[in-house]
Amino acid sequence: MNPGLDYKKEIRRATIGIVASAIVLMLAFSVALSALFFYLDAVAEAAIAQKREGPFDPWEDSGRQDSYRTWRVLGLTDEFASDFKDTYHYHFAFDTDKYVVIVRMKGELGEEFTPYVNYVYEDEAESPEPLTIRGVAAPIPEDIREFAIESMNLLYDSEFMAQENFEDYLGICLLDTSKKPVGRANFKAARILAIAGAAMGAAALFILLVRIRERRNIGLAEQREQEQMRELEAMNRRFLEGEFRYEDGTGADEPGAGASRGWGGIEGVTEETLSRQQKKSRVFPGILGALVGSLLGAAVWVAVGMVGFLTGIAGLAIMGGAAAGYERLSGRLDKKGMGICLVITVIQVFLANLATYGVILCRAFFKWEASMDTVRYVAGNFWQLMTEMECWGRFGFDLVMGYLLSIWTCFRVIKGISGRERKRRDVGDRKR
Repeated sequence: MNPGLDYKKEIRRATIGIVASAIVLMLAFSVALSALFFYLDAVAEAAIAQKREGPFDPWEDSGRQDSYRTWRVLGLTDEFASDFKDTYHYHFAFDTDKYVVIVRMKGELGEEFTPYVNYVYEDEAESPEPLTIRGVAAPIPEDIREFAIESMNLLYDSEFMAQENFEDYLGICLLDTSKKPVGRANFKAARILAIAGAAMGAAALFILLVRIRERRNIGLAEQREQEQMRELEAMNRRFLEGEFRYEDGTGADEPGAGASRGWGGIEGVTEETLSRQQKKSRVFPGILGALVGSLLGAAVWVAVGMVGFLTGIAGLAIMGGAAAGYERLSGRLDKKGMGICLVITVIQVFLANLATYGVILCRAFFKWEASMDTVRYVAGNFWQLMTEMECWGRFGFDLVMGYLLSIWTCFRVIKGISGRERKRRDVGDRKR
């Protein structure tokens, strides 16, 4: 029993939490719905832009994506540059009037381009039928400018091109055939709203479930206390009437009465039994809480790694988050719960370390191209990139530090649990 607990106040606090989290959940739904409308609008805008096309002008079209831009190709060179992933390749494309532009293509050239490549490099090659290619205009990156200058000078065997006259020959933009025009479509806003709505919704739903559980547990605790009070009243009444007998069979007025009694003789219920029943942990809700808590700790781990600090210290956050989440949803943090939290932490520390170095690699390669394609490239070539950049040593050090601090945290918490259990047994012995 806990006579000092104000159940009405606790119920009111839990109810306020339920209402507040429900409001946030509705707001999250509104944000997600807004993201859907932004996405549909962006799709419609992109569809309109992709129905239009016009001739490509490398001197005026920089950054314009309101329609497809076309170029009539008569000759095409081999690639003179490619991106760091070897996914996108850069070529010179000559039109029927011998004007040249830079073209960006995805993947290797297909067989259909062979006649156009031969026309550039072979003196006796026949002139092929002009081929129309289309894409969007994009500014020429600075490193591509340098490669283009070097390659054009090699192609014509003359040092005629330099940074000063580059735009006179090749313009200010290239034709990117790997992308489609999107017009005024704003897919980025839709993605941001979708992520914000999902994050808000997940957090609000988690808090809502916790508050509902709290509200129910408070009601059950109040009901148990009322039942115990009724049992105490019945026991006192029987004691006063001379009908009460302790667990050892002695009456209240007999010598040595109740020498081995616990709480009383009512249906063999003892204080220790009631305590265990009231504080028995629930494993499956506890595992869910530990997973959510460890994920929050993992987010701290990644954030610490992004700012350049020693990520291993965040092992404390992962272990602490898992323990707090388990205790929150299971009702009690015992040794069994700590074992579960430790297993989850071991897995989560490794995954968090992987995510941290994945983010570090992505940030390094975003200097050349910030896109989801870069993220997929890093994920698909993670082990090779880690080896090339010699990151495995630091990765292992962070992992070991995270595990050591997690185990230390677990040991401290288990020691505290053991101390509490000893105190509870001592209190029970004194009461008996």
